[in-house]
Amino acid sequence: APALARQTAAVRVSAGAAGSQTLSTTMSVSRRVLTGLMPALLAAAALSEPLEKGIIYVQPSYHYSNTLSLNIDVLKHDLEAISAGGFSNLGLRVSFGELITHWDAATSTPTYDEGKCAALGAIAEAVTAKGIKLIFNTHLLDTVPQGIDGAYFVEGGGPDVFNVSGGDGKGVWRSRYKDVMVRDSYAEPMKLFHVKFASCFKATPTAPRFWKHSFESCYIFPANVPAGQDGADSVSEATAKFGHWAQDTNPSLQHWRERWGESALASFANVTLPTGKTMNKAKNGDFWRFWLLGVLKDGKYGLSIGDIHQALNEGAGTAYAPELAFKHWKPNNFLSTSDFTHAEVVSAFDLPINATALGYYINDPQDLAQEPGKFSNYISSVKKVAPPELPIIVWETGGSTFNLTLAEQAEWAGLMLSKVQSHGLRGFNWWQWVDWAPYPSSPCNPSVSVTQCDLFHFGAHFLNGTAKPVWKVLVGGGAPEIGHDL
Repeated sequence: APALARQTAAVRVSAGAAGSQTLSTTMSVSRRVLTGLMPALLAAAALSEPLEKGIIYVQPSYHYSNTLSLNIDVLKHDLEAISAGGFSNLGLRVSFGELITHWDAATSTPTYDEGKCAALGAIAEAVTAKGIKLIFNTHLLDTVPQGIDGAYFVEGGGPDVFNVSGGDGKGVWRSRYKDVMVRDSYAEPMKLFHVKFASCFKATPTAPRFWKHSFESCYIFPANVPAGQDGADSVSEATAKFGHWAQDTNPSLQHWRERWGESALASFANVTLPTGKTMNKAKNGDFWRFWLLGVLKDGKYGLSIGDIHQALNEGAGTAYAPELAFKHWKPNNFLSTSDFTHAEVVSAFDLPINATALGYYINDPQDLAQEPGKFSNYISSVKKVAPPELPIIVWETGGSTFNLTLAEQAEWAGLMLSKVQSHGLRGFNWWQWVDWAPYPSSPCNPSVSVTQCDLFHFGAHFLNGTAKPVWKVLVGGGAPEIGHDL
């Protein structure tokens, strides 16, 4: 069963305009054929394959937006403990602007940072030597190439809540746009980013395990768009293309006036995104039809997940077959806030990918008190809509010891592991290896951002490298003995 599913999911596509559609169609047909067999096959597979344990890797001295600046000697040292702990996957977060430093819009020419590609190769060699594979959290908005449409510079130690400028003090380029997946000026450079990314592993083809994209960088949430002109500009292309989608779907303005309760809608050029605390459920559902189906699935209005998979395949050439995972928003969020149907959620999850990814965190005792039931319900809700033959991975999970005690963090790890195993999931990735050091220019201030404070304390190790009690749970040593909370 695992080999059959992987063979189906790793369908390779040739370059060309029809590549994404061919991949999607081929996989959908295969899924329909396999669906009736999958429950029994996957139950057997879950028993026959070992749990894939992963750790999202960071070092205290850098932020995830300059991952490829990590110290390779420190990595090699840490890999000894990671390998001894039975971990099979090491997670890195790599962003758009790390591999493409400049974009010449006039000539559509990228400038690649070959040093970062070489760094990926060195990391691949180090993990391969320990029998570990690489997984990638791939983000499109952490950093962008200088010169790309809408790019602006953030000084080192800038005010960004995630301190995205990192610890190097040099700052980064970011985009003022939130809708890059539908922005025509971003389509080609984002494809080339994935081509280059995959090509960096031609010499180490056994190192990559998965690339992963997620709703954090592939969606926009209209309700979260800032008010004012800057906010409108940040999603202007999405707004215009939502109007195009509406006109393509039904050319009658009266239809949309009645459906959305907008009697004054004068033209399709005046269509807006659904906003407000009490959004029209029909309009919100239509937005997700446009974004999840028209963009991410079909690629009619922007860059699709199939386009990304095709770009990875192009970069890998004949050396290996890249695998891609995707993390959607929780299924019940669509169903409860819109008229998006269960069948449409199933269609949205049916992407040309190799694994369905989940994300789940516990950051305070109140959340922990609801576990493991709430986590189990989340898994069940995804299993109802995800392609049944694809493995499901808890791509990222963790608990910050900013508000949790060490015992509570370890307790969450144990509860998480029990549900991953009882639900027959393929594996999990713990966020993260070690705590981050607050940068002097960006100290933790919970009155400003609890999120920022949480980010510094997710590690399975303290800043000095000492293991927290959760590490014993993750490596399989059972419940920790804790005399006091450090």
